[in-house]
Amino acid sequence: MEQWMARAAGRGTLTASAARVSLTPVDVALRGVAAGRPVVVIDGEDGKNEGSLIIAADAITPEWMAFIVRHTSGLVCVPMTDAALSRLRIPPMVHPDDERLGTAFAVSVDASSGVTTGISARDRAHTARLLADPASEPGDLIRPGHLLPLRAREGGVLVRAGHTEAAVDLARLAGREPAGVMAVLVEDDGSTRDSASCSVFADVHGLAIITIEELRTFRRAQEGNLRRVLTTQVPTRHGVLTAVGYADQIGGQSHLALVAGLDADGWFPDGSDVPVGGHPDCVSSEVIGRRLHRCGGDLDAAIEQIAAAGRGVVLYLSGREAPIVGIRATQQANESSAPEPGSADGDGGVDCAIDACDRDTAGHILTDLGVLNARLLTDLPARAEGQVG
Repeated sequence: MEQWMARAAGRGTLTASAARVSLTPVDVALRGVAAGRPVVVIDGEDGKNEGSLIIAADAITPEWMAFIVRHTSGLVCVPMTDAALSRLRIPPMVHPDDERLGTAFAVSVDASSGVTTGISARDRAHTARLLADPASEPGDLIRPGHLLPLRAREGGVLVRAGHTEAAVDLARLAGREPAGVMAVLVEDDGSTRDSASCSVFADVHGLAIITIEELRTFRRAQEGNLRRVLTTQVPTRHGVLTAVGYADQIGGQSHLALVAGLDADGWFPDGSDVPVGGHPDCVSSEVIGRRLHRCGGDLDAAIEQIAAAGRGVVLYLSGREAPIVGIRATQQANESSAPEPGSADGDGGVDCAIDACDRDTAGHILTDLGVLNARLLTDLPARAEGQVG
């Protein structure tokens, strides 16, 4: 097995176990995965301080499987997507609540044909390739066996910073089937290698080495945390607008953009000087009403403005306000300076500030919609004013 990618290819460093760990840029590591070579994946400084050998499952050969078994614990796993495991009818090994450290083990498998006992490097490589093959069927596998499939979380390392998710992400980002072969690196005495030892191992064998956090950072830069999940027309009191929904793959929140003026591709044809309004999720406004919360009136006014102009965005950013905190803020404002009964707003009204997380979220959404620079209608993030992206 030839060495790949010169070791001097711009590696970063990570302090671990009193040593400097030399890291490979993620894009370089992905070229290795695409070429069918393993990569060493280690935890960050806050992790378990161990490393795994990972290779794309559709690229595994008997020689690479033998290499993995020789240098690891020998417990070889195949991280896969939930959809693939469901298609192959491979059930969980235990109830999710019983999974130590949150690793989602599935029932072990072997190939139903083309193998002998199932334990050899050749047999396990054959089974791993079957697991990765989208044409495989449940009858191609028998249970139990000598490979342990693992169920990766939807959203990958952005949702769970685990080696399981890293394996699937690496294979997918490298353009291969989203499944990996993975095992934990060990020393000659059988103890797990720490990050520093993993770095030495990678250097000796000419392998790329990355951290899970680096992979998370790479994905954020390439994809962002938000995924567009819905585009539909909705009636409002001010006319029909386009509703664009977004799912946050890390925090789990859902966000909504009400938009006027998008083209057929879901972008602004001209992203300059786009009117933009914003509204954080506000339980207090929705429960108590706008009398004590200015944000309800601001939201309605912003929707009215973009509908009248036929162009603009109003963002509704979810999941930021703790309901009790919001109600208490309203109570304090009411006690200090209560507005006149029946007034739509008052000096004591509460403004719902948009925090740093909201600013980042708003910037990503506006960029996705093709907004180059914004003209603010309400309290939106500074990042959105002027150049976006």
